Amino acid sequence: MAGKKNRSKGKKKGPAQNLADLPSQMVYPHLHGRVVEALLPDVLDPEPWFVHEPGTRENRKETFIVGRFSCPNQSCRKAGWTTGKVCIHITSYANSGYRAIVWSQRCKLCDTMGILALDEQSYIDRVAFRLKKWAGLVVPAVPYVKRGTPPHLSDFCEACIAGFCERGVLSLSTSMNALRLG
Repeated sequence: MAGKKNRSKGKKKGPAQNLADLPSQMVYPHLHGRVVEALLPDVLDPEPWFVHEPGTRENRKETFIVGRFSCPNQSCRKAGWTTGKVCIHITSYANSGYRAIVWSQRCKLCDTMGILALDEQSYIDRVAFRLKKWAGLVVPAVPYVKRGTPPHLSDFCEACIAGFCERGVLSLSTSMNALRLG
């Protein structure tokens, strides 16, 4: 319908993209310098995985960061969604390397891969925290503030679908236990 507006304050969505080419996972090499800054004054000098080939994997952790997804499908009514459950998969390697993969989510209305606007500070804090912990440093616990956000929708989380999201694993575990008990 010509002139149809989405719900994001009456603004039209941008030009159509090839929706099939949107990635299910992303990396953020431009944030490596800020991760290193967050590791100071500790003497940690990790090599990001995108500089050197990873060595032998030592540790891995699936956790969450904050972000806002927008739906690029121009025919979809959903402008976007904010979530504190953007799955990030952090891995450390024996050669002091690391990688951090951020997983995408799909729009629950049209099933199109969302475009992530990452909360960069959330990413930096999570990666730095995990690298310090794996290096054996005493790291104060990050205070957790429960927020009233919608439930995690495992069917639309690419990490859940790939078997990497702890929420998806918890959901599957809960479902399997319910089947066993029922």
